[in-house]
Amino acid sequence: ISSISNIEIKGFAMGAELISELDKNPNIVIVDLNLPDIPGIELIKTIKAYNNKIKIVVVSAQRDIDMIIKVQAMGITNYIVKSESCLQYLNKVIEEIIIVEEYRKKYDNDII
Repeated sequence: ISSISNIEIKGFAMGAELISELDKNPNIVIVDLNLPDIPGIELIKTIKAYNNKIKIVVVSAQRDIDMIIKVQAMGITNYIVKSESCLQYLNKVIEEIIIVEEYRKKYDNDII
């Protein structure tokens, strides 16, 4: 991910740390469902309640289809199952989110 230009990456070991930084209005948040301090589902709810426009990408070892469906229904942008190739895919997902958001901003500015 660090190879993507024009992004700032900040890591958090705990969900509470991320919550305390939401006032910085990140564009994209990567969430694991198994955090030591807060369930990932609760973290997603908190992020969405704070700012529904934040793009959430879940990267988790959780392969349970019911859980995947549940978090997708919460409005996440993408769900990636941890694997050897997941970092490459995550990189691609982040790049695509950035491209879509850049076009969206340009389109919104053209209308005004």
